Amino acid sequence: MTNLFEQAKPIIKTLKQNGYEAYFVGGSVRDFVMGRDINDIDIATSAFPDEVKAVFERTIDIGIQHGTVLVLSGEDKYEITTFRTESTYSDFRRPDSVQFVRSLLEDLKRRDFTMNALAMDENGKVYDYFEGKIDIENKVIRAVGIPSLRFNEDALRMLRAIRFQSQLGFQIEEGTLLAIKQNAENLNYISQERITIEFEKILMGKHSNLALQSLVESGLASCLQELSNFHNSLTRVNFDTLETIEEKWAKLFIELKIDPKLFLVKWKCSSEKICKVKSLVNCHYDVLNSGWTNRILFNYGLETSLSVEKLKLGRDSNRAYIEGLFQKLNLKSKQDLAIRGQDLIGWTNQKGGPWLGEMIEKITDEVLNGYLVNDKEKIKEWVLSNMI
Repeated sequence: MTNLFEQAKPIIKTLKQNGYEAYFVGGSVRDFVMGRDINDIDIATSAFPDEVKAVFERTIDIGIQHGTVLVLSGEDKYEITTFRTESTYSDFRRPDSVQFVRSLLEDLKRRDFTMNALAMDENGKVYDYFEGKIDIENKVIRAVGIPSLRFNEDALRMLRAIRFQSQLGFQIEEGTLLAIKQNAENLNYISQERITIEFEKILMGKHSNLALQSLVESGLASCLQELSNFHNSLTRVNFDTLETIEEKWAKLFIELKIDPKLFLVKWKCSSEKICKVKSLVNCHYDVLNSGWTNRILFNYGLETSLSVEKLKLGRDSNRAYIEGLFQKLNLKSKQDLAIRGQDLIGWTNQKGGPWLGEMIEKITDEVLNGYLVNDKEKIKEWVLSNMI
């Protein structure tokens, strides 16, 4: 067992010593069975929230209405969730109510896919009521129980199936895929924030091309608002050589000829991400129109320029070439320019205004193109001679 499981064993043992059942559950058990790295763990127990709080000295209520208590153990934190069943989902997002139970089986019945419906005790024994290990071995994503019921409980699970396909390269089981097709329109009930998180994970997966094919075939792509008009084009976009989510968004917008700012604002992305993606897209078109110039390299910087070269070529083989061009620049950032606006005002006895920015841009061009030395006195001579 990995270190994270070993570190959490005392939590499970304490619950068991007090008469309760406790198990590792969910994605960590799935990844353990698959031999993948474990990043975090979840623990489920037959103890009700108040009972968990009575067993441990340091706890925080983080979702107690849904049965989750945060237990603090030294510097570690563990989410402990009570076994539960759930009522109807009238909004396709969250249960109208939950009922705490003492049965592990009843708790696992509400999980989304068989590979996630695994539990493991502190000794490494895996409890598998729905043949999740067989599905993992066969590389199959299968809903627990009746697929339509799982997707009516939380419509985002349909998009999660595609996300797991992108991350793992598994195939979606026929009945599960059919249920996604039949319930795809329920994705409209899900908040854009939740959809964006899952879609970005799809783009970042190692098998994103396979997943995008399923996204289109299942009908989910037609329900992705701003992407709905382009769903048949999604499968043409290849993200294999790209690394960051900003690069992958940029590739998508370039291939589909979409305005990135308008799209990403509607998809609730951060201002920082929007700015980075816009820079990549704009730089791409600038290079497409004029090739690499000193001004383009200066305006966008090395990191963005390297990413754009990958977008353009689909590989990273020209990295040394771009780095070489950038290193030869006489200016690598605005801060490198030897003068400031106040210098221009002092030399010319003029008030500030639009002319100031225009003059700084002219000076920058002259320095970048080697016509003017980046020296304060040299620049002063040039300014005074060109302002006459």
